[in-house]
Amino acid sequence: MTKPILKGTLAPAGNVPGLVPPSQPDAEETAWTFRAADYPADERTAAWKQAIDRLRFSLAALDETSPLRGKIQYRASPLGMEFTVVEGASMVFAGQATSRRDAIWLALSLRGEAVLADDEDECDIHPGDLAYGPTGGDATLRFPGRFRALLITAPKVSLNPRILIPLSLNLGHLPGSDGIHSVFSGMLSNLADVLMDVKDHQLRPVELAIPEFLLTSLEAEKIAFGLGGNAGAKAYDFHRVCQDIEANLSDPDLSLKVVAQMSGASMRYIQKLFAGAGTGFSNYIRTRRLERCRQDLGSPIHADLSISEICFRWGFNGTAHFSRTFKAQYGMPPRAYRRSVLPDANGEDGH
Repeated sequence: MTKPILKGTLAPAGNVPGLVPPSQPDAEETAWTFRAADYPADERTAAWKQAIDRLRFSLAALDETSPLRGKIQYRASPLGMEFTVVEGASMVFAGQATSRRDAIWLALSLRGEAVLADDEDECDIHPGDLAYGPTGGDATLRFPGRFRALLITAPKVSLNPRILIPLSLNLGHLPGSDGIHSVFSGMLSNLADVLMDVKDHQLRPVELAIPEFLLTSLEAEKIAFGLGGNAGAKAYDFHRVCQDIEANLSDPDLSLKVVAQMSGASMRYIQKLFAGAGTGFSNYIRTRRLERCRQDLGSPIHADLSISEICFRWGFNGTAHFSRTFKAQYGMPPRAYRRSVLPDANGEDGH
C-alpha cells in the first residue's frame, strides 16, 4: 500500500549557537568528516550541533542522556549537489530555514527506522526507503534509535526543469523494496559506502542519474502525477513531452510539430504546457541542449571531442551560434568554460 503523501517540506536550519571546535571543517571545504568520538564527552553535544549546522539542518531533538556517538561524512559535487552520510542515535531533524538555497532534498534510510511527519500526517520510513521534498517549509524526520542515513540536497538550478513541477507539490516517500525504487535505493546505498573515495568526475554520472531515477520512481508510484484534476493531468503530460524531447535532443530538426506528432497532442496544447511551466518550447530545447553540451565539455570522458563535435552532437547547427548562446547562458564561451574545468581537454573550434 502506498504511504500517504505529506504536504510540506523538510527544511534545513540557520545558525545553531554553541561551541565552535577548532577542528570543525572550514566553510569552503567540499569534503569533510566529523566524528563525535574525537571530542571530550562534555563537548560532544555542542560539537555535534555545530557540525549539523554546517550542513544547514536543524536538530529539533537530541538524546543527551548518554555520551553522544556519531559520525558525519560530507561531500559537495561539481554541479552543486551535497551528499551527507549521518550515523547517530535518537535524533529529530526539523525546522524552517532562510539560509538554505532553493533545492530539492532526498533522505535514504540506510539503517534504522524513521518517521517523516508534518502538521497534518506522518509515515514510517524503513531501511531502504527514500523520503523527498523541496526545501522551504516545515516537517520532521525522526530517528528514534540508532540509524545511518544518506541526505542529498540538489539545487534546482542543477536539475532538469521537468522535475520541478511535480516536486513543488508534495513531501513524500518511496518504498525501497518495490520495483524501480529498489534500483534507485541500491545505487544511493552503494554511493554512501564509497562517498569519500570517489573522485569528482566519478560523481558526475550520479548527479545526472539522480533526477532521472527520481522522476521514473515518482511516475511508477503515480505520486507526482496521480494528483487528480487538471493539474495532475498536465503535470503528467508535461513529463511525457519532456521525455520525448530528451530522447531526441541530438536531432537538429526537432521542432514543435515533430514533438506534437510524437506525443499525439496538438502544438497549441504543448505550447500551453511549457507556458504553464514558466518557459517556452524553443527556450526549453535550447536550454537542455546547452546543458548537455556543458556536461560534455566538463567531462573527462569527452575530453578528446572538439567543441564543434560536441555542439553538433546535441543538435546545434553551427559553432558560432552555439558559442554566442553558450556565453549568454553561462557567462563565458565554451572554450573558456572547458579550460576552467578540464585544462588539458581539446579546445579546438571554440570561441
